[in-house]
Amino acid sequence: MVPWVAGGKARVPLVDGRDLGVAFALATQADGLNNFTSFNICGPSFPTMREIVNFIHDETGAPLPHFGVPLSGAYIFAWLMEKINPLIPGDPFLTRAIVYLGEDWYAPSDLAKKRLGYEPKIDWKTAIKRQLEDMEKQGYPRTSLVDGTRWWAR
Repeated sequence: MVPWVAGGKARVPLVDGRDLGVAFALATQADGLNNFTSFNICGPSFPTMREIVNFIHDETGAPLPHFGVPLSGAYIFAWLMEKINPLIPGDPFLTRAIVYLGEDWYAPSDLAKKRLGYEPKIDWKTAIKRQLEDMEKQGYPRTSLVDGTRWWAR
């Protein structure tokens, strides 16, 4: 089980694929952009990691973290898990990449709004529900990233 990193307080810049597609279309029509103009393209809000994990738990029955660690402690523990991984079976349940994703990522789409007219429409809960439904329709094997058990089975 991956722990709550920094209490799950980090904001996550989720975006629905439909909003992302609109942003790309707007960029193809925008004037005054050079080949290296970049934009943050995010949804209309920035839920915390705790909100996202709790929502996925409510929708799928995925297990919730039972403990938390501060960000610095998570990096140290992840490094240790990566080092001992060759000695134990399976994947490490925490890596520095996972911890990095657990950092606060507030990346507003203000420049995209100003330069492209981008206005995100689809909230993060709708986006996650749609993704879960698509995965179900496609028979995607929804297993735990930790131990291979079926986390969606209720």
